[in-house]
Amino acid sequence: MPADAPRREKVERLLRSLATPADGLVDTWLNRPVSRLFTRALAPLGVSPNSITIASALIGLLGAALLADGRHDLVVAGAILFQLAAALDCTDGEVARVTYRSSPLGAKLDLALDNVVHVAIFIAIAFAARARLGDAGALLAGTSTVVGALLCWAVVWRLTFEAHLAPAKQGLVGRLANRDFSLLVILFSLLDRLDVLLVLTAVGTHVFWLTLLAVTRRRPAPT
Repeated sequence: MPADAPRREKVERLLRSLATPADGLVDTWLNRPVSRLFTRALAPLGVSPNSITIASALIGLLGAALLADGRHDLVVAGAILFQLAAALDCTDGEVARVTYRSSPLGAKLDLALDNVVHVAIFIAIAFAARARLGDAGALLAGTSTVVGALLCWAVVWRLTFEAHLAPAKQGLVGRLANRDFSLLVILFSLLDRLDVLLVLTAVGTHVFWLTLLAVTRRRPAPT
């Protein structure tokens, strides 16, 4: 048996334990299996979790640039890159735990760069949707989506780092703020209907942050 076999077994057990109830369908069936491949390759190399976070963001931004082009083949390629970025976004946390390098700074960097990528993706979708919605329609829906995305980020940031929620409510925030959106980007890209996705997100982002506030609102203590 190789000398490092016990260590590898320990890493494998830890990797299997990293799935959480907050993982959505895409995380469970796609992102986690892919991210574990990355984690097994990167953890022994000493790559820092923050470096992986930044790499994930750069891939997501490249995906947004391709989405904005509007040509169907590049749009689909951009959606796939966004999905790859989502999988790599799981890897930073896995590497941090496997190598015992989790940190509050890393968690904040992860959430901040996630928001940068999401805003870039929404702007790109608005650019791609101009052919069907027109400049005015795409601008209106895109603006609503970006404002909604920023409000979502502000609410998730507060609930995650500042609100001191009970564990049950923290878990609820995690379940609501999962990565399943990346699958919708792929689906509507394949259908060549990013305009429909833009209209849905123009409303859906606001529904999301309002729902987060509603379900996590503290009830007043009984008098």
